[in-house]
Amino acid sequence: MDKVWNEEVLRRVGEKKTLIETARIRKRNWMGHWLRRDSLLVSAVEGMVNGRKGRIRWWMRSKQTNADEKGIQQNEEQQKKLNGKKNNSQDEESAESSEILTAFLKRRKDSESLT
Repeated sequence: MDKVWNEEVLRRVGEKKTLIETARIRKRNWMGHWLRRDSLLVSAVEGMVNGRKGRIRWWMRSKQTNADEKGIQQNEEQQKKLNGKKNNSQDEESAESSEILTAFLKRRKDSESLT
């Protein structure tokens, strides 16, 4: 059995392999590892918050916190009304995180098309 160089095998198969293409593939594969890191961008992209899950439902907790910060006293009827509706601040946060994700993916696509 003769020794055959990698370049010779690629030439026989008719495949052209370049350093730039290899770098692009490795960059895409690395993205999965990068997204597992703990960073602000990852939190914005994935919408995850550190800490343990509390006993109270998340929408009730966020409304309670907002009311406590503003010093608003609420009666039971207002509490029921708040519990029935979505929290607008959470909608704004999810819209902001989706905008960040869209901008990130656009920059990634643009950088791949340039190289």
